[in-house]
Amino acid sequence: ELKDLLRSRFSKRRVNHSSLTPPSFSPGHGMRPGTAGDLGINANDSVGAGGGQRIRCYDGFEPSGRMHIAQGVQKVLAVNRLTAAGCSFTFWIADWFAQLNNKLGGDLKKIQTVGRYFIEVWKSLGMDLTNVTFLWASTEINKNPDKYWSLVMDIARHTSLARINRCQTIMGRNQSAESLPASGVMYSC
Repeated sequence: ELKDLLRSRFSKRRVNHSSLTPPSFSPGHGMRPGTAGDLGINANDSVGAGGGQRIRCYDGFEPSGRMHIAQGVQKVLAVNRLTAAGCSFTFWIADWFAQLNNKLGGDLKKIQTVGRYFIEVWKSLGMDLTNVTFLWASTEINKNPDKYWSLVMDIARHTSLARINRCQTIMGRNQSAESLPASGVMYSC
C-alpha cells in the first residue's frame, strides 16, 4: 500500500518552471523552495495513511558559521511542509566531518555550539519539531563504532586514492593531492 502511495505521489510530479536548475545536495545546503510540492506532497495530504508508516526524510549539514537565508527560512518551510504531510524528518549534524574539514579551526566544541545555534534559529523561525529528529554524527558513530569503522575500512579498501582526490572538491579544497591533509582521505571514506 505504501509503495502504491509513493508511486502515485511521484508519478504526479509537478515541475517548478521558475527554476530549471537542479537542487543542491552539497553539505550545508538543503532542499530548494517548493521541493515538497515538486514531489506532489501537499500539507493537506497524509503520506502515512493506511499502513501507518511514515516517509523518512533526511538532510545533513556541517555546522560552520552563521546561517544563511536558505538554511534558515527555506529549510523551515520545506521541513514544515513535509512533516505536515506526514513525513518524519531527520537532520544529521555532521560535527565530526566539520572537524575533519577544519571548519571553525577544527574546534569540536565550537562546531557543536554552532550546531545548537542552527537548531535554535530553526525553532525561532517556526520549525515544527513534532516529527523532527536531530542526530549528531559524533554521538551516533560512538553508538555503533564496530559497524561504522568496519564500513569506513571497507570503503577505504575499495576506493582508489585518485577517486578520493576527486572527492576533495566536495570539501571545498582546491589544493594539489600532495598538499592535502590526511583528514581529506577519512572525510571521503
